[in-house]
Amino acid sequence: MLTSPSRLARPPCRTRRLRRAGPPTAALRLRVVDEFDASFTLDPAAEAQLAALLATPSFAAQVAANAGWPLPDGSLPARFTGRLFQPAPYTKAAPLGVPPDLEPQARDPAYALINVPYNFMFACKIASPPRLCAVFQRVLPE
Repeated sequence: MLTSPSRLARPPCRTRRLRRAGPPTAALRLRVVDEFDASFTLDPAAEAQLAALLATPSFAAQVAANAGWPLPDGSLPARFTGRLFQPAPYTKAAPLGVPPDLEPQARDPAYALINVPYNFMFACKIASPPRLCAVFQRVLPE
């Protein structure tokens, strides 16, 4: 005999809200870090391999499309500048999460700052730092 889904036994519904220990989520605040060391060193071979992956035409086209820079003729409007940096937490010295020397590029719409994909870092065998960002520049046709 087949039973309809409405006749199947259901577990009782729990309508009580569970209380969490600690402050409510609306009261959570940003923790400001006084200083953050964003310096890192990469193996030269791994850095060269990562730069080659970031400079591929297909990846540059993907960055350009996500940044809203596509050109109607299909040419590549983005290029990898060669700059890599480690994203920083919010600090008074770096409120945008980038090193102070990169803040002009972070504010400029002609630049795109992206997270380096994990599969690129894995392919290059980069484990430290755990996250990297790359700077791409919009290339306008002449």
